[in-house]
Amino acid sequence: MHVVSRAPFDTATRQFPNQAAALDDVYRTLKRENYTSPDEMKKRFASLDRMKYREKWWVIDVGG
Repeated sequence: MHVVSRAPFDTATRQFPNQAAALDDVYRTLKRENYTSPDEMKKRFASLDRMKYREKWWVIDVGG
């Protein structure tokens, strides 16, 4: 798994400026680390959840 683009993180930062630091931290962590499975990623991001309407898409709750 890897981060394809920073653009969605930049868009989210503009939309949710109070979460800008958290979004940047998540982006940098995803860019730096390599996960072989969603289970492995869930160890780092406990809020990881499969997106209901898109197969093989996952969501991380950054704002808490």
